[in-house]
Amino acid sequence: MSKSYSVLNELLVELFNDILMIEQQALKSKDFNDLSITEIHTIEAIGMYGDKTMSEVAEKLNITVGTLTVAVNNLEKKDM
Repeated sequence: MSKSYSVLNELLVELFNDILMIEQQALKSKDFNDLSITEIHTIEAIGMYGDKTMSEVAEKLNITVGTLTVAVNNLEKKDM
């Protein structure tokens, strides 16, 4: 493994860990404390602009449409 590949790998791992920490801190805030990380990712994948089919959202999340249906139903129960 080259030195530059090793440095790049370390930076990506550090960035990924930082993103996870930010997500966890957001989940602890009063605005998002009743949402899971999966639910937040679902909301982000659905987006606010433009229409998307369930298949498009499921593909973006790399899950089945059935799994997405469960996630959306849970979000609806939480009035999201």
